[in-house]
Amino acid sequence: MVRLKNAAVINALRQAVPKWGVAPNIFRGGDKDQASTLLGLKALDSLITHTRIPEGMFQVMINGRAEPPRSYSTPVLLEDQVIFRALDPSSVYGALGRGASLLLAGVNEFWPPLRDLCAAISQETGLECSAFAFVSPARGKGFVPHIDRTDQLVIQCEGSKDWTVYDVLPGGARRGKRVAEQDLGHPTFEGTLSVGDMLYIPVGAPHVAFASKQFSAHITLIFEPVTLSTSLRAAFESIMSDDSRLTSPLPPFYRDEANDWTQLIVGAAADVAAQLPDQSERCLALTLGGRSGSDGTQEMARRMLRPRPNRVAT
Repeated sequence: MVRLKNAAVINALRQAVPKWGVAPNIFRGGDKDQASTLLGLKALDSLITHTRIPEGMFQVMINGRAEPPRSYSTPVLLEDQVIFRALDPSSVYGALGRGASLLLAGVNEFWPPLRDLCAAISQETGLECSAFAFVSPARGKGFVPHIDRTDQLVIQCEGSKDWTVYDVLPGGARRGKRVAEQDLGHPTFEGTLSVGDMLYIPVGAPHVAFASKQFSAHITLIFEPVTLSTSLRAAFESIMSDDSRLTSPLPPFYRDEANDWTQLIVGAAADVAAQLPDQSERCLALTLGGRSGSDGTQEMARRMLRPRPNRVAT
């Protein structure tokens, strides 16, 4: 059962499924109250003022350049010993007042509203979810056009922000890096997000955002990918770990007996192949349902192991 307060986000993710990994999708008129609870002005002030955010989990940016975190952190002491450094609210507020932007990573680790939301999403979707927070001054620009390494869902929580998302680029070599203007392709989404609006951005799609005429705060939910190869790899490893022919250390001068080892590998590979269908089904069932032995999960595993047509953007 989806908790009512999370329904808008869960429904947005369900609607994004046909375009997952292919094209962006915009969701208007979401839950404004929940968005404000996540990172509205009052929530943001409480987060910055009352939460000890470790130095490695925030970044202050001025004119698109990252500032040294030590300038915006303060030591946390235990019996006169520094145990770590945390965000210094007065320094960060001063920087924001001068037009800086603020990035908070892994916010679900230390901010209860986002911890609860990410846990609910992970439980409902089967994808591990975590959250980043972005705070920008009026007309402020975040990162240059870039590609992130995962699919993501943006939730506008305060103010508004203008977004441009481009065609998904082939391959993943450039993920997490800036994209040259000549490589951007055609915009597939251009628009402004207001409080409660959500935007799905597929992995591999370059994007850039600017705060509008007012201060902006938004959450970016990221989703660790689950692939069929994960289950197939787990099946291979499970089978091979039980086969002493494949796990026993080779003796010195093993290369002198290359033909014998080749024959052994061929025989072992045939045995692995014979066990692979059952083992793959079991591993995929664990991925899909979190447990084995469920008839519904086993049937889902069988369906997903069949060949599937390519998904086309709509």
